[in-house]
Amino acid sequence: MANAQDLAYAAGIIDGEGYIGISTTPGKRSTGFKAMVAVGMCDPEVVVWLAETFGGSVYCYAPRGTAKRGTHRWQVTGETAAVFCRLVRPYLRLKHRQAELLVRYREDQRLDHTRRGGPGGQTPADEVVVKHRYAGDIRALNQREAVV
Repeated sequence: MANAQDLAYAAGIIDGEGYIGISTTPGKRSTGFKAMVAVGMCDPEVVVWLAETFGGSVYCYAPRGTAKRGTHRWQVTGETAAVFCRLVRPYLRLKHRQAELLVRYREDQRLDHTRRGGPGGQTPADEVVVKHRYAGDIRALNQREAVV
């Protein structure tokens, strides 16, 4: 379990280098939605620490045809992303509203986060509207933050 110092450090990383959002993936029958927290950095040390401390996955991306360094990305999705946001939210300074919305999105009783598609798995239209609203609200906060 992470201590207060770990949570404060992780929050600083998220505020400075991280992403909190809801990714949308258009599909043939309906749009897919995924709550996500991610950090991308050139040095793998911090992203590996995040994965060891909070779970999730680490991905390595090597640039093609260039001398630039690759990047390392830590990512948590779904309920794991919501748990992470609940833990670090008190320590966030810049992305606390995004974390709050992601937690509310996962807790919203109107939404089925277990649907995986397939026969009869199409997301109802009214649920899609609510999910798009959450995704759009977080996207707007992220864009506003990028301008500041």
